[in-house]
Amino acid sequence: MVAIDDTLLPKTGKKMPGAGRLWDHDSGRYVHAQCLVTSHYVDRDRDYPLGLRQYFKHGSSEAERHGFKTKVEQAMELVDECERLGVPAENYVFDSWYLSQRLAGHIEAHGKGWVSRLKSNRIVHTMEGSTSMREWERRVPRDAYREIQALGKRYWAYTQVLTVNKLGKARVVISYDNPDLEGEPTILASNHAHWEEKRVMEAYGMRFRVDNFYRDAKQNLGLGGCHLRILKGAGSHWLLGFLGYSLLRLRICRSRLYRRIRSDQTIGAECRQAFMDLLQNLIQWVYQKAGEMPVDKILSVILR
Repeated sequence: MVAIDDTLLPKTGKKMPGAGRLWDHDSGRYVHAQCLVTSHYVDRDRDYPLGLRQYFKHGSSEAERHGFKTKVEQAMELVDECERLGVPAENYVFDSWYLSQRLAGHIEAHGKGWVSRLKSNRIVHTMEGSTSMREWERRVPRDAYREIQALGKRYWAYTQVLTVNKLGKARVVISYDNPDLEGEPTILASNHAHWEEKRVMEAYGMRFRVDNFYRDAKQNLGLGGCHLRILKGAGSHWLLGFLGYSLLRLRICRSRLYRRIRSDQTIGAECRQAFMDLLQNLIQWVYQKAGEMPVDKILSVILR
């Protein structure tokens, strides 16, 4: 899968490039932040960031200077980039905010599939007429749901191919996390009309790996810590964060001994271990040079 998503980088400075008043879905309020739209490769064994685009608000000085593009248009650019690079993924997965005829059609034009969350107020067309997804779900008999195992958990799901407004025919999956079908259901959609509900749910479940990347990159790799006021410099900072995450996920930064004794660690633990390895190398170098070079020379090499 390639997961398409976006994240906010809160800022206090009013002159940070591209920063503006943006809606934060997590906190449910507007924040002053920069926004990145990203693509992220995911499979069952690994994940790593692929590309990014910075979103500029309509009417901002950056949008006037560089051209305004919606997040959906930026997502389409990221899809083109993945296809041009030959990223080995057959499907794209994203949240309901990105589910549009433009993005879905763009992905299908490349011969690829998509899986997305579907808003409950989305209009669907049935033999009985047009209605919202929420109203249609309420008409489904409760005994039509069946228990399935997906993502290591139990769900009660129902699926059917429906005609979704402005999308056409799509496989729709409704799932609950309890046998009493209480609470708000999760509604998913995919252009793979032949897929079973379990496959659709497991495919969408991979999207959450990008959330782990955002958290690790912000907490451990300084993704949101850039205070440069130049777009090119900020872009370089973000790409270095992407590269650092990829190297840590590939465990390239581990020492040989560490690779032998520890097989699976968090990104934070990997960062701390990489720092320890670098510090150890520095101490060893200083110890070796102590008898060959004066202290001021050693210090000048370190600070150079």
